[in-house]
Formats: sequence, C-alpha cells, structure tokens
Amino acid sequence: MVLVDLAHGESAKGLDIFAKTLYDAEIYVLLSSEKDIAKLDPVLRNLISGYLIGTLDRMTTPDG
Repeated sequence: MVLVDLAHGESAKGLDIFAKTLYDAEIYVLLSSEKDIAKLDPVLRNLISGYLIGTLDRMTTPDG
C-alpha cells in the first residue's frame, strides 16, 4: 500500500507512470479537497485505488 501526498498543491505529473510501475500495489492519493479529484487526469484516476481528503494528521474518505 502506497500513499501519495498531493494535499499541499504538488503536481501529479509522473504519478501515472509510478502507478503503472507498481501495478499490483494499492495506491491512494491524499488531496486537500474533493474538488481536486476532478483535476486529476482520467487515466491516473483509473490507476489508483482510492482517495483521502485532508492532511497526513487529519484525513477522511471523500464521502466523509
């Protein structure tokens, strides 16, 4: 399981290649808000396992 922290405005550039390389891993992306999910490339959204919203010390699932 891998958590990629993009909650501080980092670019997702190259994350699709990373996800393809770790094709058998569960990859979760930490974002600052649910609105950021729509900003991710559709290919990348299909490669990752799920999303968390918030910060490393306080995160939730997109549903709440």
